[in-house]
Amino acid sequence: MRILLTGSTGFVGTHLLEALKRKKHTIVAFARGNGGNILDPASVAAGMKNIDIVIHAAAEIDETKSPEELFQTNVQGTKNLLAAAEKNKIQQFIFLSTVGVYGDTRSKLNEDSPVQPITPYEKSKSEAEKAVLEYQEVFPVTIIRPALVLGPNKYWKSIFHIIEKGFPLIGKGENAWQMIYIKDLVEFIAKCVGNEDAYGETFICAEKETHSLREVVDMIAEAQGKKHIGSIPGFLGMGLSYLFLVQSKLTGKKNILIPAHVKRLSKHREYAIAKAMRLGWVPRYSTREAIEETQRALSHPSKEN
Repeated sequence: MRILLTGSTGFVGTHLLEALKRKKHTIVAFARGNGGNILDPASVAAGMKNIDIVIHAAAEIDETKSPEELFQTNVQGTKNLLAAAEKNKIQQFIFLSTVGVYGDTRSKLNEDSPVQPITPYEKSKSEAEKAVLEYQEVFPVTIIRPALVLGPNKYWKSIFHIIEKGFPLIGKGENAWQMIYIKDLVEFIAKCVGNEDAYGETFICAEKETHSLREVVDMIAEAQGKKHIGSIPGFLGMGLSYLFLVQSKLTGKKNILIPAHVKRLSKHREYAIAKAMRLGWVPRYSTREAIEETQRALSHPSKEN
């Protein structure tokens, strides 16, 4: 297949690019770093020529950006791709969304659970999903909602660094915390490529196991050879996060401990993945294995496998 991959220089995109190449697909890498711009219809039209399948992984995820900026990239950018895909008569459009579209819930989620986005980012991805579904009579569409993606990127490097330094867990950490390792995610995406069983379907993609946040933090500490870290009350952690936010704005340096990120720590993350597994995909990595491999990759980037 000749595949247009948006966001090809991002965290998911770079791993997905290599996974698709291993499966002998021809990839047209499309990202701002190589001249691709999903907000420029002319750029999209040029990249879409002779494409069989589109995998749309590009997104604005920075929650410090305005809602207008998030919607412009995540919604309008998606619409630009869909319009060009229709003109070029593609065979499948795969859209990477997020489990964030479900909003904040305490139940175990599946593909039929109500979509109730809360944050501007979540709302932008939900609106983008709606745009994709409007084209399902034009060409086959597949929507993938990954859980929080674990792997050696800047976000997790900051998280691992904070834990290594002994910064306490904010809150009790009793909430469910189910993720997806980057290598398992890209294998699922690849499984959907040209797969008629994935046409017209939406899938949650997550690991098999569900742990508590406290258990995940302890696993990270153990992978670093550290003792289990302590905790502080949620209200105190939120107060500190606002101080870090002010500091970040004054210095221009981003801080992982901003209010939006601290609020996400208390989210209940529990997902059913039976539908995804019916495609013949099975997550290969346990939570502990994924954490240990991420720790090795962060410690020795050149040795990442």
